[in-house]
Amino acid sequence: MFSDLLMLGLQPNKSLIMELPNIPKNYFNFFLRGYFDGDGCVNIYQRKDVNSKVIQVIFVSGSNKFLYGLSKILTDILDLRTKTINKIGSVFKISYKAREAVKLLSFIYENLDLTPYLRYKYDRYMEYLNYNNGRGL
Repeated sequence: MFSDLLMLGLQPNKSLIMELPNIPKNYFNFFLRGYFDGDGCVNIYQRKDVNSKVIQVIFVSGSNKFLYGLSKILTDILDLRTKTINKIGSVFKISYKAREAVKLLSFIYENLDLTPYLRYKYDRYMEYLNYNNGRGL
């Protein structure tokens, strides 16, 4: 059966070598929302030096190529800075903080009523916006 699956185009350890698929820009936020719900996280933490909070969005993958493609397209679509991909153990990660994280989450949650999403991640984003009176800074 394994050989048959290989003949059909499946690959072992796909998550370690996959690349970002070609997705039309008008659907990319839906794809990104699904990826974020599965392999992303949103953190809010208190800054030590001032009385404010910072939001951070992190994406992880077993594939450096996938995250490189993701960073590149987010730079093209949202004008975000190209990110350095860090290796943590056996996985790779990229992160966006502050204004870039808010811009990214705003994009992810566009047309929220058209596709499913994980409520708790969305609620964290809303918590941060409410903390900053909607400024997202």
